[in-house]
Amino acid sequence: MTKSKVFFWALISFILGVALISFIPVSAPFLFAFFVAGIFTLVAFRQGTKLFWFGLFIILFAIGIFRYQITDLKPFIPFDKQKAQFEGVIIERPSVRASNTQLVVGDIKFIDFKFEVPEDFKVLVFSSHYPEYKYGDKLKIESTIARPEKIERFDYPAFLAKDNIFLLGFNSKIEKIGFGQASKIKSWLFDIRNYFEGAVGQALKEPQASFLSGLLLGSQENMSRDVLDNFRKVGLTHIVALSGYNITIIASFLIVLFITLGVRRTKSFWLVLLAIIAFVILTGAEASVVRAAVMGVLLLLAQKEGRLYDIRNAIALAAALMLWVNPKLLVFDAGFELSFLATLGLVYLAPRLDVLLKSIPNSFNLRGYLTTTLSAQFAVLPLVLYRFETFSLIAPLANILVLPLIPLIMLVGFITGIAQLIFAQFGTLFGWLAHLLLNWPIFIAEKLVTIPFASLSLTFNFIFAIVYIIALVLLFKVRPESD
Repeated sequence: MTKSKVFFWALISFILGVALISFIPVSAPFLFAFFVAGIFTLVAFRQGTKLFWFGLFIILFAIGIFRYQITDLKPFIPFDKQKAQFEGVIIERPSVRASNTQLVVGDIKFIDFKFEVPEDFKVLVFSSHYPEYKYGDKLKIESTIARPEKIERFDYPAFLAKDNIFLLGFNSKIEKIGFGQASKIKSWLFDIRNYFEGAVGQALKEPQASFLSGLLLGSQENMSRDVLDNFRKVGLTHIVALSGYNITIIASFLIVLFITLGVRRTKSFWLVLLAIIAFVILTGAEASVVRAAVMGVLLLLAQKEGRLYDIRNAIALAAALMLWVNPKLLVFDAGFELSFLATLGLVYLAPRLDVLLKSIPNSFNLRGYLTTTLSAQFAVLPLVLYRFETFSLIAPLANILVLPLIPLIMLVGFITGIAQLIFAQFGTLFGWLAHLLLNWPIFIAEKLVTIPFASLSLTFNFIFAIVYIIALVLLFKVRPESD
């Protein structure tokens, strides 16, 4: 077995360990048995043999289980749905919604309860829009404390628990008792984001301003419900979702655009890499953004080397490192799942689809755009059906009509925000052009959503799984040209 294969399967073993315990509890005796079996196999067989490596993989599988267990906080909470007073620090950027502002509060200290709070324990506090609070503010809060509950099929408690949020605070009375209690660097990055978002709001009217914030920053809080609903029905929600799915698609299209314009592949790589770094800084370098950016960079590296289908070790390493930091991402974070599936689609399916679609003319790189869209959407389809129970028949057409313009819209929108910060008249000038461009995706979604059966309510079932697997097998029988 080559070193490359050993490295790959070692990473996969760790990921499989995390996957197992995400669904099935593993007791200490079973975990101990895994470690013993792995160590015994390593000792009993000669180094370099398949059984020797199998022993190593068993140990890494057990490490994946153990890593999940030691990060899986399950604090005993002795109260629910009652008043409580506590102090804490805002440790994430406040999320402004239509009816409230959501504050993630950490460093918790309860005043009127003798409750030993774990180190990473957090409370999600729902507050009014005013007064405004910032990242790093220290607060004294009186809230009605409640444990999160499931919302129909959505496991809301598990979704919050992945970030160690175990309580919700409602009807909150808040007193600010300090500031600057969190990371100075993140505070500075969030200030940049807030200034930029405010500048966009000054340069553009609604719904274009909130749509541009969604494109550039992933901010959906203030977007029109009608616009978001139309995007969902025609398969365009990903353009305003802060995930690797979004960055991967945009990065891919930027590469294609630059190459189409005659920019060499190497220069295209560095230009898009700089754009991704700027994006991470602009959004405050939040953990979800950094994870998404990693996936975008992996895709860029593959395209730079011209081997889009030969980076499995890099993808496995990225997944393993992210799961080491937070093992709960694998099951409870849709953005993480979409990121990897979309990247895998672009890496492994796009070259094969390009062969099947060779009869389509490539004027203005039409075939490239279609290949990118179909490969990513085919890869994420099972997850979309499972999590959202929605399938858009019109999504390929919507993406072909919209995605080629997204890089230009993002560029003009970014210039608009910067220009507004420097000189308001410049912001107004660029804002006029941004307004015209931003109208295009909104217009396309409004028109396509009226087509009968544009969006169907479907679930991921056994029949679909069989059909999907057959289609996947047939697709992998197609040999990419670069092979």
